[in-house]
Amino acid sequence: MISTDVIVIGGGPAGSTVSTLLAQHGVKVMLFERERFPRFHIGESLIPETYWVLERLKMLDKMKKSHFVKKYSVQFVNASGKLSAPFTSTTTNRTSARRPGRSFAASST
Repeated sequence: MISTDVIVIGGGPAGSTVSTLLAQHGVKVMLFERERFPRFHIGESLIPETYWVLERLKMLDKMKKSHFVKKYSVQFVNASGKLSAPFTSTTTNRTSARRPGRSFAASST
Protein backbone atom coordinates (compact mmCIF):
# COMPACT_ATOMS: atom_id res chain seq x y z
CA MET A 1 0.00 0.00 0.00
CA ILE A 2 1.24 3.49 -0.89
CA SER A 3 1.31 6.03 1.91
CA THR A 4 0.54 9.70 1.22
CA ASP A 5 -0.51 12.76 3.16
CA VAL A 6 -2.36 14.59 0.38
CA ILE A 7 -3.94 13.60 -2.92
CA VAL A 8 -4.28 16.31 -5.57
CA ILE A 9 -6.60 15.75 -8.52
CA GLY A 10 -5.57 17.76 -11.60
CA GLY A 11 -2.10 18.84 -12.69
CA GLY A 12 -3.02 22.23 -14.11
CA PRO A 13 -1.58 25.47 -12.76
CA ALA A 14 -3.30 25.24 -9.36
CA GLY A 15 -2.79 21.51 -8.82
CA SER A 16 0.86 21.51 -9.82
CA THR A 17 1.57 24.64 -7.75
CA VAL A 18 -0.03 23.34 -4.56
CA SER A 19 1.62 19.93 -5.05
CA THR A 20 5.05 21.51 -5.43
CA LEU A 21 4.66 23.82 -2.43
CA LEU A 22 3.46 21.00 -0.19
CA ALA A 23 6.27 18.68 -1.32
CA GLN A 24 8.83 21.42 -0.64
CA HIS A 25 7.58 21.40 2.96
CA GLY A 26 7.96 17.66 3.37
CA VAL A 27 4.37 16.63 2.70
CA LYS A 28 3.93 13.35 0.79
CA VAL A 29 1.85 14.31 -2.25
CA MET A 30 0.26 12.18 -4.95
CA LEU A 31 -0.81 14.18 -8.01
CA PHE A 32 -3.25 12.63 -10.48
CA GLU A 33 -3.74 14.05 -13.98
CA ARG A 34 -5.55 12.35 -16.85
CA GLU A 35 -3.54 14.08 -19.64
CA ARG A 36 0.01 13.17 -20.68
CA PHE A 37 2.57 15.94 -20.28
CA PRO A 38 4.20 17.65 -21.95
CA ARG A 39 1.46 18.04 -24.52
CA PHE A 40 0.85 20.35 -27.46
CA HIS A 41 -1.18 23.31 -26.27
CA ILE A 42 -1.59 26.66 -28.02
CA GLY A 43 -1.84 29.93 -26.15
CA GLU A 44 0.18 29.27 -23.03
CA SER A 45 1.52 32.63 -21.88
CA LEU A 46 2.59 33.82 -18.49
CA ILE A 47 2.16 37.51 -17.72
CA PRO A 48 4.72 39.32 -15.52
CA GLU A 49 2.84 38.74 -12.24
CA THR A 50 3.52 34.99 -12.53
CA TYR A 51 7.17 35.81 -11.80
CA TRP A 52 6.45 35.74 -8.05
CA VAL A 53 4.80 32.31 -8.20
CA LEU A 54 7.72 30.92 -10.21
CA GLU A 55 10.13 32.46 -7.72
CA ARG A 56 8.30 30.80 -4.80
CA LEU A 57 8.29 27.46 -6.64
CA LYS A 58 12.06 27.77 -7.24
CA MET A 59 11.43 27.50 -11.01
CA LEU A 60 12.97 30.78 -12.25
CA ASP A 61 16.31 29.32 -13.34
CA LYS A 62 14.58 26.53 -15.26
CA MET A 63 12.24 28.98 -17.00
CA LYS A 64 15.09 31.34 -17.89
CA LYS A 65 17.00 28.45 -19.50
CA SER A 66 13.95 27.11 -21.38
CA HIS A 67 13.35 27.27 -25.11
CA PHE A 68 10.10 29.17 -24.62
CA VAL A 69 9.65 32.50 -26.40
CA LYS A 70 10.11 35.42 -24.00
CA LYS A 71 7.27 37.94 -24.07
CA TYR A 72 7.72 41.32 -22.43
CA SER A 73 4.21 42.76 -22.73
CA VAL A 74 0.58 41.78 -23.21
CA GLN A 75 -2.50 43.58 -24.46
CA PHE A 76 -6.10 42.48 -24.04
CA VAL A 77 -9.08 42.90 -26.39
CA ASN A 78 -12.65 43.00 -25.03
CA ALA A 79 -15.73 41.52 -26.73
CA SER A 80 -16.41 44.75 -28.66
CA GLY A 81 -12.85 44.90 -29.98
CA LYS A 82 -11.53 47.67 -27.72
CA LEU A 83 -7.82 47.29 -26.87
CA SER A 84 -6.51 47.70 -23.34
CA ALA A 85 -3.39 49.63 -22.58
CA PRO A 86 -0.37 47.34 -22.96
CA PHE A 87 0.89 45.70 -19.77
CA THR A 88 4.65 45.40 -19.67
CA SER A 89 7.04 44.02 -17.12
CA THR A 90 7.64 47.59 -15.91
CA THR A 91 3.94 48.47 -15.47
CA THR A 92 3.38 45.49 -13.18
CA ASN A 93 6.51 46.10 -11.09
CA ARG A 94 5.23 46.51 -7.51
CA THR A 95 8.35 47.02 -5.45
CA SER A 96 10.99 48.70 -7.63
CA ALA A 97 14.55 47.35 -7.67
CA ARG A 98 14.13 44.66 -5.03
CA ARG A 99 11.73 42.66 -7.21
CA PRO A 100 12.17 43.70 -10.84
CA GLY A 101 9.28 42.82 -13.15
CA ARG A 102 9.84 39.82 -15.39
CA SER A 103 7.93 38.10 -18.12
CA PHE A 104 8.08 34.53 -19.30
CA ALA A 105 6.20 32.70 -21.99
CA ALA A 106 5.39 29.04 -21.86
CA SER A 107 4.13 27.11 -24.83
CA SER A 108 4.46 23.53 -25.92
CA THR A 109 5.32 23.33 -29.58
